[in-house]
Amino acid sequence: MLRVDKIPALMAQANIASQRELAERMGVPGPQISRMIRNQRPHGITLFTLQRLCLALRCQPADILDRITF
Repeated sequence: MLRVDKIPALMAQANIASQRELAERMGVPGPQISRMIRNQRPHGITLFTLQRLCLALRCQPADILDRITF
C-alpha cells in the first residue's frame, strides 16, 4: 500500500512547496497527484508513477510503500 501520509514530509525534505510543484517535477498531470493525496489510499498506481515520485522526492520506494499482510 502506498503511504500517502508520508508524502508531505518527504516533500518538505525535498524542498517542494506544493502538489503542483511535485507534479511538475514528476512530469505527470497535477490532478493525478491531488487525487493520490486526497484519497489517502490510491489504487492502481503504476511503476512509472512510483518511479517518478521517488525521483522527485529523492527517496526509495520503501520510504513510501508498506507491505500489507492478509
